[in-house]
Amino acid sequence: MYTDKLFSAISILLLALTTTTLNVEAQLPGQWPPVDTPSPPVASWTALVDQTKLAKAPLRPAGTPCAPVDTFCIWSCTTCTRPESDFTHCPNKGDWALTYDDGPTQNTLKVLDALNTRGIKATFFAIGSRVIENPQILKQAVDSGHQIGVHTWLHTALTTQTTEEIIAEIKWTETAIKQAVGFTPKWFRPPQGDIDDRVRGILTQLGYKIANLES
Repeated sequence: MYTDKLFSAISILLLALTTTTLNVEAQLPGQWPPVDTPSPPVASWTALVDQTKLAKAPLRPAGTPCAPVDTFCIWSCTTCTRPESDFTHCPNKGDWALTYDDGPTQNTLKVLDALNTRGIKATFFAIGSRVIENPQILKQAVDSGHQIGVHTWLHTALTTQTTEEIIAEIKWTETAIKQAVGFTPKWFRPPQGDIDDRVRGILTQLGYKIANLES
């Protein structure tokens, strides 16, 4: 489990947490973007980030080739990480942390049963679209002692998105998680590990710790 003293060097991303998405209506009360569609920017959220302080990394549409020199520490190109912001290792040799991405779905219940039977705690990085569909499953994870992190609304590679779009992906998911379980998470994992210095700057200004893959 990710805590201030224990960080993950190993991320086990089980397909058991994912399932084919049907046209499921939101079960979490409130006004939400449609599931599995881009989340709309909100001016008050955009204003939380001082964009003049962000790295000038360009957007990288899908299929963009990597530059010969990785100026902006793009994990998707070079598995580059920044030790001042990216947590990829546990502090002690032999320590490891169990994490799951992309839920909550009905299959998450099977994972929770297996973990609870064995007394194992994990961190679940949740997608906003799944949270509004299955808020009670996320609440069950929290009630069982597991930790929750943000994994965006739509699971889109963040370096392909504008700053306004990234902030919306984070804040809509954060808001859904808080309504579902009663607190704002502190941890964030970028979908597919895709991150650069611009994205790191956004997350840091929003108060997040970044849990990414080592390689």
